[in-house]
Amino acid sequence: MAILDKTALLTPTDLKCETVEVGSGEVLMQEFSWTERVRVKDELQAVDTGDDELAARALLRVLVVPSLRNEDRSVMFPPEEWDEAVDGLADALKPSDILQLIDGGLRVQGLGTAALKEAVGNSDATRSGPSPSGSPETSATPASAS
Repeated sequence: MAILDKTALLTPTDLKCETVEVGSGEVLMQEFSWTERVRVKDELQAVDTGDDELAARALLRVLVVPSLRNEDRSVMFPPEEWDEAVDGLADALKPSDILQLIDGGLRVQGLGTAALKEAVGNSDATRSGPSPSGSPETSATPASAS
């Protein structure tokens, strides 16, 4: 085992990259560093999960867009372009493609649904109102019992 010097220790080389299928193609996503993970957790805790569209856009902004890499592993979108990238993705992609990106981002970051629910503070499966997307209500929703 080699002894690392300062430069080697401070160079992030072990961050994994994975390809994620999106529609008819693939994108490359990279695992976050520790600092990025802390940023994501803080930003996800501020997400209001009562609105599906806002929650999806927040996940695109804090999880997906910062993970995207070019073929040479360089950052696809620098932070000053994140909001514009979210708007572009939301306009260009089908909802199923956006869900593929979010799922891929969660997988690359090693986050499961339980970790996501904890991060956004939403461990309750009930909805606060009807779903604007037309999704079925959960079985825990009182309206579904009638």
